[in-house]
Amino acid sequence: MNETARRLALDILHCELLGAARSDIAHPCAKAAGWYQASSDGRRYPPDPWMGHLAGARILFVGSNPAAGEQGAVPAPDEAITSAARDDVLLAYYDGAFDDGQVPGVVDGTVYVDETGNRQSSRYWVWAKRIAGELLGDEELLRPGVDYAMTEVVHCASKQQSGTWEAAQTCAERYLRRVLEVSGAGVVVVAGAVAQWAFTEMLGVANGEGMWGPGLLAGRERVVLVLPHPSRPRRWGVEPYLGQDPATARAVIRQLVGGRTGEAAPEGSERG
Repeated sequence: MNETARRLALDILHCELLGAARSDIAHPCAKAAGWYQASSDGRRYPPDPWMGHLAGARILFVGSNPAAGEQGAVPAPDEAITSAARDDVLLAYYDGAFDDGQVPGVVDGTVYVDETGNRQSSRYWVWAKRIAGELLGDEELLRPGVDYAMTEVVHCASKQQSGTWEAAQTCAERYLRRVLEVSGAGVVVVAGAVAQWAFTEMLGVANGEGMWGPGLLAGRERVVLVLPHPSRPRRWGVEPYLGQDPATARAVIRQLVGGRTGEAAPEGSERG
């Protein structure tokens, strides 16, 4: 992870608005930041900066906010990823979430495994892996976390996007452009109504479902693909969203992300 990415991740993990958001119910981030509670010894779940090697991944998925467990839950005594963890532990977990041997971590890009070996799959992660494989050419050779990374507009987790709309502008103004500036992705995949709103209203790109670009976004030539969220009952895939000339669109995407999966990243990108 480069130094710019490290500073940004720590800014999100230790967001300076968290104290006010958790003490003032009128704060725009109050519902999202207060979804989880602190344990008796003061530990909390931190905001999620991103998952995967943001600086080097060729595709970046941007969702609305991280999924969460039950409201009011507190970290278990043996949980590693909490506000009490050392910064290096947190950075290694989030940037290396999909790496082999990372515990807790994500196996095969789709199944979360905690410290005790409990496993939980994610429909959103399954969808992202499939979309990345379609864009890069071969899902079987795909390297989650290396070929693609994942982030959100609102970094505090909640269930069914509780508090996400209220927090969206505040969180996006602080972090969204900075995350994109660190990202080496040539293709950004946007999913979820909040993320669509942020890209349209705050970044001035991607007005509605479909393909925007190529164009300059946060210092890099990119394509933005706005796709239906996988929770919506529609067919997964990018083909219907590539415009009237899908072959040309795919050629542009291939140029921006480099070759097929397993090949080197485009020149100028960095492995985080």
